[in-house]
Amino acid sequence: MTKYIGNLNEVIDTKELLDSLGEGFYEVFNVWDTIPSGTNKKDIERWKSAGYPDPICDGPCHFPHFHFNSKFLYAINSRLNIIADRCAISVTRPGQVVPPHIDQDGREKSLSSIGEIKGFHIHLGQPEQGHVFMIENQAFHMQDCGNIYEWDNWESLHSGANVGLTIRYIMAIRGVRPHKPLNYQYLWNADDPEKLQFKLDDGRVIPNHRLEKED
Repeated sequence: MTKYIGNLNEVIDTKELLDSLGEGFYEVFNVWDTIPSGTNKKDIERWKSAGYPDPICDGPCHFPHFHFNSKFLYAINSRLNIIADRCAISVTRPGQVVPPHIDQDGREKSLSSIGEIKGFHIHLGQPEQGHVFMIENQAFHMQDCGNIYEWDNWESLHSGANVGLTIRYIMAIRGVRPHKPLNYQYLWNADDPEKLQFKLDDGRVIPNHRLEKED
């Protein structure tokens, strides 16, 4: 389940954000042959048993620092009272779907050491018929640009579809809500730009490595 917590235009100009996007990182997952780094294996099992065609993801994603100014991410973090460890603006072209998945990558233990993990989605672009986002038993359609929804469980299954006539933009963001205020600075990794690390004033780097061993 989710709850509406406000609109992103309260803190940034979402039109400026969208206008600033470059080509992005073109993502193609041929998951039946190769499991991409950080992909949840349970998600792949669900997709295969349901009969989804390969490739699953076939389109650009936009990541902070590399494809849009990190000032937007810092402002969003402040608004949501989190430090994001995953952030992506995904592009879904007309006729494409995003199958049900969980944004889980094995780095959660390190994040949980400093606070509570939170998940959000933010609608970008003008309301368009056919632009749909789904999470658990809720569906969102014809949303105002900038609408922010906070999830009650960051491990919720979510998906999306574009059965409209224009590109659908969604920002998915996950982060840790610290137990106490923390000063931090991001460390950018071009090899894996969606999975963010940040350095605290005491020198700790969170998450403390790119991919922790799963239990």
